[in-house]
Amino acid sequence: MPIGLLCLNRQNALKPSESRKKPGKRKSLKVARAKKLSFKEIRELEQLPALIEQLENRQAELNSAINNPDFYKQSPEAVAAALADLKSTDDGLAQAYARWEALDGLQ
Repeated sequence: MPIGLLCLNRQNALKPSESRKKPGKRKSLKVARAKKLSFKEIRELEQLPALIEQLENRQAELNSAINNPDFYKQSPEAVAAALADLKSTDDGLAQAYARWEALDGLQ
């Protein structure tokens, strides 16, 4: 290798602490562009109000049954099953609302 090129290569060589990339100059494409809903997400968003209504109706039925004074006169297994059903319905309703909010935010 000629001495002139060797000197140029040494001068252009980066020190270990230097980086070849410019920090913070480039934003990722995902951040720069707004995300569009996919076909499945659009269908899911369309179906969520019906699912939420169904879960709210089930929740109202269970609350009505639990608020009945005779509810706790049933067997402990039936009471536990109804309370577990109410908890799962409440959890499903919370998840449906969260998903609806997430999908609506992407539009």
